[in-house]
Parts: sequence; structure tokens; C-alpha cells
Amino acid sequence: MNTQVVLILFVLFALTSGQNLREIHLKTNQDDASDVGGESGISVEMVNLDFQQCEVGSLDNSVDNYNPNEVDVFHDEQLGACAGFPMPQGKLPILKLRHVGSDGWQGDWIRFLLDDGTYLECPVNAWLDDDQVVNIKCHGEQT
Repeated sequence: MNTQVVLILFVLFALTSGQNLREIHLKTNQDDASDVGGESGISVEMVNLDFQQCEVGSLDNSVDNYNPNEVDVFHDEQLGACAGFPMPQGKLPILKLRHVGSDGWQGDWIRFLLDDGTYLECPVNAWLDDDQVVNIKCHGEQT
């Protein structure tokens, strides 16, 4: 390979590396009087700029999740096949949240921690109950 091709490949790699999903943070609304516990939860479906799709089943970890005014953090095996999901340019044009189960949930926001240390935060501001789905406009800024 000539030097120009190697340089172009290096630049392309540098632009796309470090933009992979490390953690998902979910903030429950402080006015949420519900308790999502038991068999209920939130699943996340994402499509990136390259039209790759990923779905995390009901997000769950070892702590009591979805309590009012608390942030739940999910990572590693809790993300299933979405761990390391590529998010080129730190953008996520399609994002769907699905409520799983019968207890309702009101979310404030969902935030994605990428492996380069940046966050993509997207407002939820929605009440979900009984297997409802909400499409989130995720044009949040990276911080």
C-alpha cells in the first residue's frame, strides 16, 4: 500500500474509534409514583448512522431499578449484544424505548456513555406502561 492509502485508513480509523457504547444510564422522573419492579423494565432499540441495529432486552442489574429521581446504570453483560455497539460520530438517529410489563414508568432522560468518555444524552419525558413504545428524538449533544 502506498503512503496516502495508509494515511487515509488511519484517519478513518481515528474518526470512528472510541465511539462505541460502554454504558446506558436511565433517569426516572422524580414525580414518578410507580414502581417498575418485579417483571417490568425498559428495553432499548437503537439504529446507528450506518443502519446497524441493536436491541437490549429489559435492562436490569443487581440493584433496585427505576426508583423516582434515581439514575440506573447498565453496563457489560447487562447490555447483552449491544455492549460495544458502534455509534459513529456519537450519534443515534433512531432510538426506541419499550416498557416491558404492567407497572408504569416515567423517564426523564437516557444517556449513553461511549468508550471515548463522551456522553450522548437524550430527553425521554414520557410515561410508559403496558408494553408501550416511544420513539425518542436523540439529537442530544455530546458532553
